Amino acid sequence: MDIFDVPTKHIHCDEKVLHAPGDCHYCDLLGADIQQWRTDHKVNFTGEHDPDKYLCPSEYRRSSEVIHRWWGNRPWKNESDAVPFF
Repeated sequence: MDIFDVPTKHIHCDEKVLHAPGDCHYCDLLGADIQQWRTDHKVNFTGEHDPDKYLCPSEYRRSSEVIHRWWGNRPWKNESDAVPFF
C-alpha cells in the first residue's frame, strides 16, 4: 500500500496534515486510526522530521512552517484553540 492510499478524514483544511498523538486535540479526536497507521508504517507527522521515516505527505510541496501559517492547519492544544466559523 502506498502512503497516499490511506483514507483521510480531512481533519484540517489541508487533508494531508496530521499531527502526532498528543500534539493536536483535533487530530487525536478525529484521526486516531490514521495516526496509528502512520506510526505503524513509519510516516512522519506534520512538523516531524525523523530521517528514518517517510516524509509527511503534507510536506512534499511546502514546509510545516508554511503549512501552519493558515490557522486551519495549526495544531489545537484544546478545544478553545478552535476558531468558530461564522
